[in-house]
Parts: sequence; structure tokens; C-alpha cells
Amino acid sequence: MLCLTTRMAPAVPSTSEERLKSVLEVEVPGIILGPEVPRSDWAAMIQEIRGAQYFVPAIFAPSYEKSWKNGAKRSSPSLDAEDSTESQFARDQVLDSLMRAEDLSIPYIILTPPRLAPQGPLSKLHQRHMEWAHKRNQLHTDLSSFPSREDPQRLPFERELIRLQSEYVRFVENWRQQIPPVARRRNALLRNLDKILDEADRRQVSISLREGVDPETPCERHRLKEIFSIFDGAPLSMILDPVAAWLNMDMQGLNDVPAFTLTKECHGIILSDLDDLHREILIGEKGLHLWEHYHSEETPLSLPLHILDPPEGTLTEELRHCRERCRELGLDGLPPPEPGEPFKIF
Repeated sequence: MLCLTTRMAPAVPSTSEERLKSVLEVEVPGIILGPEVPRSDWAAMIQEIRGAQYFVPAIFAPSYEKSWKNGAKRSSPSLDAEDSTESQFARDQVLDSLMRAEDLSIPYIILTPPRLAPQGPLSKLHQRHMEWAHKRNQLHTDLSSFPSREDPQRLPFERELIRLQSEYVRFVENWRQQIPPVARRRNALLRNLDKILDEADRRQVSISLREGVDPETPCERHRLKEIFSIFDGAPLSMILDPVAAWLNMDMQGLNDVPAFTLTKECHGIILSDLDDLHREILIGEKGLHLWEHYHSEETPLSLPLHILDPPEGTLTEELRHCRERCRELGLDGLPPPEPGEPFKIF
């Protein structure tokens, strides 16, 4: 099922009713409530969504309260926080979300992936990564001007590419020394998951982990296999995020994204892409087409949830075009359309 998260709705100036209306106007069959929606609003919003003949297959948690009120923004508490008070607060929120999900017949809770604090070391990494990516893109542009790959004039540009990457990798190695060891955050996440999954099993609601984008966090792709082996048999699945996996490796100066091996555990995919400057964009004609590593006409990808999670303020018409593009490519989870087949909303 093609789904749209509520994150795209503009925060101000609007009421929660107006924001929900902007989401429904995209005419995507599944609506997933994002972490910006207060739990106190869930029941009324889900009633409105279902009354409009749309589905609510999942909800993000932990959430943060009052973010839809007057446009106020807050970050959600983290299940992997080293601070025990924050970690327990996040766990209690998810446990409360499970109770509400059971009452509202919501089958899945998607956990917000662990993130590093946006200030300090992460801000420095983003800045340095942007500088390196800009220089790298310029060198690739210069190299593309040579008609032959055997042209000896390419050599200085190729050497500069290697030098810049080596320099950036050294920066990342030093950067890692400035952040807490990921093992401590992983242990906090595992302790919380243990209690959350027990409660999820009791309430017959499943938990999904979304791939993380920040380096040195517990839900990076290459760390997920360990989590699933620890909780084998629990109501736990994952949400594939090709953009997060690619950015995670690129921010570390690595060339290859780890192979995706958790196919049986995969319950959904985040449908987005990156432009040449590594900014997140909607699925369309332009971009890096990162989804092509997981989906093609020969091997179509069909999962229960195909999720559009565009940033706040994305225009309705842009999303409708993206919806149609996903249909053309067979990325909405349905079989690829036959020539001349009309577009189906449901």
C-alpha cells in the first residue's frame, strides 16, 4: 500500500484539521501519523481519516506533545539516550502508544530512528561533508568533460578525488572520538526494546525499526542484523530507507552501502531520493534514483508499506505528481501498470 506521513503538512498558520485536510488532498490510500502528532489527537484524527475512506496502517512513536498547537516544535525523546530519565520517558511514551494503538486497531508502531544531537559534533560532520561533496561533485563534472576515460589529462583530477576522500576519512576518524561510544546507546535501546516488545506481543501490535541516517547510532544498516538476532521471534520488523543508508555511508567517506540482507524482516520502504547536492527530494525523473538498487521491472519490490515521508511544507501538487510517478514505476506496491491503464487511487 502506498502511504503518506503527516509530516508534509505545513505547521503554521493552520489548525490540526487544516493540516490533515492537506494530507488527505494528496489522495494516497494510507495515512501514517508522524511523531509531530500528539497522542491526544490520535483518536479524533484516525476517525476523520477512516471516515474519508482512507487507511491508517501505522503510527510513528515516540511522539512529542503540542507540536501541532500553534506550530510549536520539539524533538521527541530517544529510546537510545544515555540519560536514563530521557530513555525511560521515551519507553513510557511507546508503551502508552501501544495501548492506544490496540484500542484504535492500529497494527504497527514505527519507532523514530535514533539520532545524534543536531548541535556540536553532528553539525561539524554535516558541514564538512557538504564541503567535501561540493568539491567532489565539481571534480566529477570536470572528469565528465573528457570524451575518453583513457585520456591522460584525467589523471590529476582522479588523484585529487582520491586525496580529498582520504582527507575526509581522516576527519571522520577524528570526529568519532568526539561522540559517545555507540555501544552505550545500543545497550539503552536494547533494554527498552525488551520491555516494548513484550508489551507489543501482549497487545498484538507489531514494532518496526526504521533505518537510521546518523553515523555511530544503533539503527545503522550494518547494526540491525544483531538487533533482529537478539529479538528473534518477537513482533519486530524493519522499514527500509535507501536514502538513509546511502547518506550514512557517504557521511563516513565510504563508497559502498552494506548489502540489504533482512528481506524477511522488511515490512516497508521509505520512498525518497537525493539530488546532486545530497538534498532529499521526491521520487521523480531527476535525482540519484537510489530506489533502483531495490526495485526494477525484473525484480519489483512489493512490501506492505510503501511510504512517502516528505518534509514539512511539500506542496500537494508535487506529491500528486510523485504519487503518479510511483505508479508508473510500480513503486506503490502494486503490479506495474499496463500501457493505457488508468491511474488507480485505491
